Amino acid sequence: MVLAIVATFWLACAGNFAHAARPIGGPHDPAPPLPPPIAGDNFGYFSVRPDLRKCASPLCGGVFVQSVNRLTTRCADGRLRPECYVADVSLQALNLPPDQEDSIHLRVKNGTVLLKGHLTVKPFSPLNTPGLFEASEVWLAATDARPSGTFFRTVDTGIVCIAAPCLSFQEYRLNSFGQNDIAGVDLSLVAASDELLDSAHEALRTDVGILVGGRHNVVSGPAGEASALVASQFYLPVQAGKPEK
Repeated sequence: MVLAIVATFWLACAGNFAHAARPIGGPHDPAPPLPPPIAGDNFGYFSVRPDLRKCASPLCGGVFVQSVNRLTTRCADGRLRPECYVADVSLQALNLPPDQEDSIHLRVKNGTVLLKGHLTVKPFSPLNTPGLFEASEVWLAATDARPSGTFFRTVDTGIVCIAAPCLSFQEYRLNSFGQNDIAGVDLSLVAASDELLDSAHEALRTDVGILVGGRHNVVSGPAGEASALVASQFYLPVQAGKPEK
């Protein structure tokens, strides 16, 4: 009799446990949080300045590169400096046709580009020789004007609001994890052609977006106030076989 009572008790408990337990990942469990969206890889970007010194190549005649939004840049010899001299920029990774590569090299030489890549030392060269920059991406400036402000990647998210300002753009600070929702990207101060402006607005609606150098401004409307990015310069990516505008 006692055994029967104990068996009945354990069966009842097992039934309660079965009802209380839920399988992991079942319909009653909340979904795990999604990671924040990141538009591309926003590290490894450099600005370029032409070398105007007068001396023999390769000690002169290359370009100076600087990690954007950073106070120092690690050069090919391992030292940190405000900027680094490199004797040449390799575009091999872009697989450009010869005529397009020559055209892009001219833009690199005059400094109207942003580069993504890394500094290295030419094979069999000592560390104290001028470095080489190996580019994986080249972004062309819309004009010859020197940029000012902070560098961002900007993307139009497509969000539509009832009232302005609407946080329908995202900005990603280059060479950092910083990102913010902003109310707009103003390209009007960049004296770019209508064709380039149309290309920029089209590119903003892609996952890659455009690169922008600029500062923030406060815009207001019925929904309150928000920050917008005012560009001093914007950049479009080089694509193999597609001539720059």
